[in-house]
Amino acid sequence: MIVTTRLANPETDYLYIAELLTLVEQTPTTVERLREWDRHSPPGQIRRRSVAVDDQGRLVGYSVVFREASDTTGRFKVWVTVDPAHRRRGIGNLLYRQGLQLSARTRMQSCLTEFRLLIWTEMGCSENTT
Repeated sequence: MIVTTRLANPETDYLYIAELLTLVEQTPTTVERLREWDRHSPPGQIRRRSVAVDDQGRLVGYSVVFREASDTTGRFKVWVTVDPAHRRRGIGNLLYRQGLQLSARTRMQSCLTEFRLLIWTEMGCSENTT
């Protein structure tokens, strides 16, 4: 299976994202809630939603990379999730790499994430566990 990533399109992808978030987080998420988050993004906030798409056009993963507008430290947050039926195939790694690359291009000083991967050190980052 070949997987590529692209920017999420609110018109065509938010239904899938809402369903995936509801499945993974076990908290109902709706398309309207995603749009509400977009509408209430403060000026200066950086947010990029991406999706992973398989070679048959199915969405199989989602990521969001963001920096709060009030953050002056250059800290980004990268959140990645993959459809449980498509995990352990490198899709999360692909989305995570893309998120770190975007953060690095926008002068990231640090990155907050909930998991560790080998690529973290490959990209020249170090882990701070304090």
